[in-house]
Amino acid sequence: MFGRKPGGDDPRPRSAVSHGVGVAGLIGLACWVLIARQYGMDGPYSALAACVACAIPMMIWSLLMDKVHLRPSTGIDWKNPKRLKETFDISLVKLTGLWATWGLIAVIYCVGRWYWTGQYQFSMAMMEAAAPWVFVLSIPYVLVMDRSNLADVRDIWNQNGGTEPRLFLEFGRSGHAEVPDPYYGGEDGFDRVLDLIEGGADGLLDALRERL
Repeated sequence: MFGRKPGGDDPRPRSAVSHGVGVAGLIGLACWVLIARQYGMDGPYSALAACVACAIPMMIWSLLMDKVHLRPSTGIDWKNPKRLKETFDISLVKLTGLWATWGLIAVIYCVGRWYWTGQYQFSMAMMEAAAPWVFVLSIPYVLVMDRSNLADVRDIWNQNGGTEPRLFLEFGRSGHAEVPDPYYGGEDGFDRVLDLIEGGADGLLDALRERL
């Protein structure tokens, strides 16, 4: 019932990774468990090492075997990236929401002081050390990912055929590739967006008339 359809009728894009990623992680974790049991390693650092032993094989498999960094279906199209100024507003909203979520989680941990005692102390120390790095690295990650959203749609089209996907404003004459966020366009932001949409709609109608 929920399985894949036979042939090439499945509209879903290919998975970014294969089953080998999970298998590689399990093998890495199993190897560390055997080593830890053999040499009597336990405690919080042993648990942290188990996470590393699981993650490294998965990363190696993803990069060398699945080549996720080279596949448009994973969200990065290195050959046809958008201009940064076209996606910066969207990226800023995403980063704000991401950081606000992390901030709310941090508040909950601060209010629940029991998280800073006993067996939780090591985990809190690890998150405290990792938080600044995650915060900084999230900026280039989101900026790069938002420049290639159209790649996902084009990958589905390449697999299944049909009408080639195009951006709506490509039918207009404004020179813009995407509709900007009106909230960041100043006092005339909404009027400008309305003009862009009307221009794109007129161009789309003209293109349809030519086909009829």
